Parts: sequence; C-alpha cells; structure tokens
Amino acid sequence: MSIDLTSPAMLATSMVIAKSFEEHFSDILFPYDNPEDLAIKLYHAPVIIIAYTEDADPTFIYANQCAQNVWEMTWDSFLKLTVKETTSEQLRQNQLGFIQLVKQKGHYMGYQGLKKTASGRMFRVENAIMWTLTNAKGEYIGQASMIPSWEMNE
Repeated sequence: MSIDLTSPAMLATSMVIAKSFEEHFSDILFPYDNPEDLAIKLYHAPVIIIAYTEDADPTFIYANQCAQNVWEMTWDSFLKLTVKETTSEQLRQNQLGFIQLVKQKGHYMGYQGLKKTASGRMFRVENAIMWTLTNAKGEYIGQASMIPSWEMNE
C-alpha cells in the first residue's frame, strides 16, 4: 500500500511530533520548509521515528519507513500494534513503567532496551530520545521516540 505523506492526517501527525520535540528540546527535529517537507523528511529519515497514543495500552499512530523496516512490518500492521507487543513478555512491565516516567518528566534521553520484530527477532535500541506529544491546546496525547541506533541480535 502506498502512503500519502501529504494527507491532512499525516501532515498533522508529523507537525505534532516535530513541534512537541521543539517544545521539549528547544531544537528542531529536522529542518523543514513547510509541513509537506517535514512529513517527507520524517518518513524517510535514516533513524527510527515512532509515536503512540496516551492510552493505558498505547497503540502506534506513526512509524516511519526505517521503523517499518527494522520491525519487519508494513504501515498498516504497525498502526494496529500496541507498544507492549514490540517488547518481549519479560520486559513489558518495564516498558509500560518507562512510558509513565516519560509522561511525568516530559522527555528522556538515552533510553536503551530490547525490542522484538514481527518475526520474533530481538534487537537492542540504544540512545533513544523519547518525548511527550501535545496537541494545539497543550493537552497530552501520547509520546514519540527517535532511535538513532540499534543492533539486531543474532
């Protein structure tokens, strides 16, 4: 399936991810000229960019092409996934606790952890940056992560 990177929903999600990052870190996630340019740059970035809801069992609302490749999933399958499904059963409670920590603090730099691909392969995430997402009214709506490095387990 082809993804319309310039659809109103994709543009809005991309802007929330970028603007929330800017609010937390006083820096830009990626330089961009307009919302369409941002959506294209986020989607094709050479780092993992993911975002998920603020629900008790968060579900993904965004996964760029790099994330889809690493997790071995399509856009549609990623958006049906809960965050806990990307972590081994032994580590799920830690992951959900960490989401609560980020919610309280607003952001976190240097996250490391083990994740699971669709085929069950494990990989280690390193130096991830996590931040809360807020809408135009300043209301908490979820979280995003940028993962610049990862290593697949053999």
